[in-house]
Amino acid sequence: MVDRHSCRDVGLMDGPFMAFALSSSGRLLACLSTKGVFKVLAVEENLQVLDVANIVETIKKPKQMVWCGDDCIALYLIAQTPSSSLQHILFVGGPQNDWIPYQYDTPLHLVSECDGCRVLGTNKIEFVQRVPPSVEQIFSIGSFDPPAMLCYALERYESGDVCAQESLRPIKAELPEAVSTCIDAALCEQPPHSSNLLRAASFGRHFLSETPEPDRHRDACKNLRICVELRKSPIEIPITAAQLEKLGIAGLTLRLAQRHFHLLAIRICEWTGHSQEKVLYHWACEKIRHSTAYTDEQLCQIILSKFQRCPGIGYAEVARVAAETVRTVLATSLLNHEPRSHAQVQVLVQLSQEGDEKNREIMLRIALDKAARSWDPDLIHLALSAASGGDLCKRGADIQAVARLVKERPFELQVISDMVTGILSKAEQFDRARMLCDQLDRKRPAAYCALHRIYRQANYEERMKLLRFSKDLFAISDATATDAEKASMQFASQACAEEIDLLRAQVSLEDQAASKHWKGNTRFAGLPLASTLVRLIEIGEVVEADNLRSQMKVPDKRYWRIKIRGLSNAANFEELNAFATHRTSPIGYELFIETFLKHGRHDFALALVPQVKSAEQQAQYFLRMGMAEEAQRARSRGEERSGAGRLLNMFGVGR
Repeated sequence: MVDRHSCRDVGLMDGPFMAFALSSSGRLLACLSTKGVFKVLAVEENLQVLDVANIVETIKKPKQMVWCGDDCIALYLIAQTPSSSLQHILFVGGPQNDWIPYQYDTPLHLVSECDGCRVLGTNKIEFVQRVPPSVEQIFSIGSFDPPAMLCYALERYESGDVCAQESLRPIKAELPEAVSTCIDAALCEQPPHSSNLLRAASFGRHFLSETPEPDRHRDACKNLRICVELRKSPIEIPITAAQLEKLGIAGLTLRLAQRHFHLLAIRICEWTGHSQEKVLYHWACEKIRHSTAYTDEQLCQIILSKFQRCPGIGYAEVARVAAETVRTVLATSLLNHEPRSHAQVQVLVQLSQEGDEKNREIMLRIALDKAARSWDPDLIHLALSAASGGDLCKRGADIQAVARLVKERPFELQVISDMVTGILSKAEQFDRARMLCDQLDRKRPAAYCALHRIYRQANYEERMKLLRFSKDLFAISDATATDAEKASMQFASQACAEEIDLLRAQVSLEDQAASKHWKGNTRFAGLPLASTLVRLIEIGEVVEADNLRSQMKVPDKRYWRIKIRGLSNAANFEELNAFATHRTSPIGYELFIETFLKHGRHDFALALVPQVKSAEQQAQYFLRMGMAEEAQRARSRGEERSGAGRLLNMFGVGR
């Protein structure tokens, strides 16, 4: 036994088997072996054997073996008579090896249904079905079951018998079940029997205090009416109520639409309250394919007038069919009414692949506009890929085509240009991104693309060249830019100029390091200013660091912190102590003390603790050095100073 997940051996005996049949419900499996052994297995119970029969006559492989619902099996055999003619035999069998033969003179074809088996012959169609239990209770000879008594009471009532009610008194307790059984039997019968059974159910409901399942009675009447109408000419679909219930109204209307009975399908949808969307879609597609006499404008109005009855229906699928039939105007007109942006863009991209170059540009322009309005990145990427002829990151992509489309409506399609620039920048294709920005006259993004490329250049001359180029781009004022954007571009231009000066100074430092044989790491080009100063201090070139600091106009407070970090990294604590004691620190002494404590130089830290203004902070430093008594004295001095201050404030001194 094989399914989508695994296969296993179920250990079937009496094989080999020459015919298998699975019931319409998927619960039962019938097997016929070459020895004439017939088995019925339950699929859901690990193929448990439910019935076994020996059919010696069927050693020959049957022409067909199908299920009649879930009740019995139909075997179609072709046997040769003594007169050398062919005899077509249909065996219908059920449990306990009960087989009923039917003989035919013409070939047959069997179609399994959910409630029986349809026998297609040369001249007629028959339907073989097991008699339902509800029908058997009512129409069996001499039946006194409650449903039969209910039908008998209706006959007496319709014949004018005033005592018809007496037939219902013995079944008063079983009357709800009798009504339900009559409805079940009506669904299995054809007119006029079905009408009589429904009248019997309605008659019985009048004698009940509470109506059982009112919706079921209504649905049964509705389904039977549909089945009766479908059997009439010219439709002639012999469908039963059970088959209709399994197929559903949606499946039935779709089949009617495929047979071009669109009006009947619409009427059934209106009568039953089901959606008409699939029927209308099928009708519109067929209308487009076969209505060659209408112009695109006329056909669009016809379709719109029909689609108005179904709010929210999609137009993209119909527009796609119009595109396949080379009706571009109709497709674009229908897409204007499509509420889903992704469907619009997909069809427009498909339309762009058909027709001449002018039509392609028009479709792509509309697709880009729709994608930009939706703010959906997937749709934008789809439209861009179509406009560029493939993946944007590939060298063969036509970026100029995207630029031409965006340039026609730069403000509305700005999100498109931003996304293309971002995609190219992420792929490190900064030159192509800058070229796109140049074509769109967007100086600021072009300068940013040039800046991104700087960090990928190892040669300082190329870096210098790109920095100058970025500086010039940032210096160009954009008339459409806001004041904030103009200020940002001025700042970026100044930053590029400072970066040029820094790079020039770093190259000069590397030349000096090579000529004077400085020790340590002497690579400076490309480092930030702070890292350059730290590295100079680490290798002992403090004078050069001071000169670079003056050249780049580094503030005192920032430079003091940089110098502390550089001396700390170089473990030059004597120089750091001299730096702290010989000059007044503009940043306080906490950073010096933290650095000394971090490296275990308590001797230098102890001398600087009294310089800290906060008594509590002094106490904390003393505690970290294991000097609890000094910490207590520091706290006491702080409390005395704070107490004296409060006393002076009480008398107004110093106000």
